[in-house]
Amino acid sequence: AMPGAIVAETIRMTATVTAIDVEARSATLQFEDGSTKTVSVRPDIDLGQRKVGEKVVFEMSQMVALSVEKK
Repeated sequence: AMPGAIVAETIRMTATVTAIDVEARSATLQFEDGSTKTVSVRPDIDLGQRKVGEKVVFEMSQMVALSVEKK
């Protein structure tokens, strides 16, 4: 077996919904640092059930895999 490594990191963020556009399937979010971002919403999310002022939690994972191969 050749040497290798895997590095993974998961980040959790909380944001508040400040606007919802049902037709465009987007929501504007304000993050804890005060920044805002408008994001697309997946088709399986029922925007009719969501409300401005709700908190949402994101988990993002990043992974890098390295391997060493002999030429």
